[in-house]
Amino acid sequence: MNTSVAPAASPALRPAGRERTCRQCTTIYRAPRATSRFCSPACRKRSHRGSATTNQKSQELLQRWLLRRSYAGQIGPVNRRDPRPPVYALTMPRGLVLEEWNVWNPGASMTESAFASSLNGLGIFGPEYVPPHKQRR
Repeated sequence: MNTSVAPAASPALRPAGRERTCRQCTTIYRAPRATSRFCSPACRKRSHRGSATTNQKSQELLQRWLLRRSYAGQIGPVNRRDPRPPVYALTMPRGLVLEEWNVWNPGASMTESAFASSLNGLGIFGPEYVPPHKQRR
């Protein structure tokens, strides 16, 4: 006769909160409340004070770095009176610029796809860029 007792089925474990993305620093965190929007009080205060997000700061840093080292330059508009926003392009192949960025800033090294999306977000084109009006149809 078997006198062992079968273990009771363990209840399904519910997560302690919901996974959310912080509206300030864009990190994923587990929200303690359903109305939580920020991962920490510091991010909440930064957001309410109007400071830029971490992603915006890193893109601004990348843009300043590219322009100061002459890895990117303005290619348009040519006339100062032209009201259109400036257009920038890389002056070197994208792979070389990415390699230099990863050497210069090892803590924020990027992959090729992340670098390409950052350049697109900044509106910086590669040296192979052809304006739409000059493309062959």
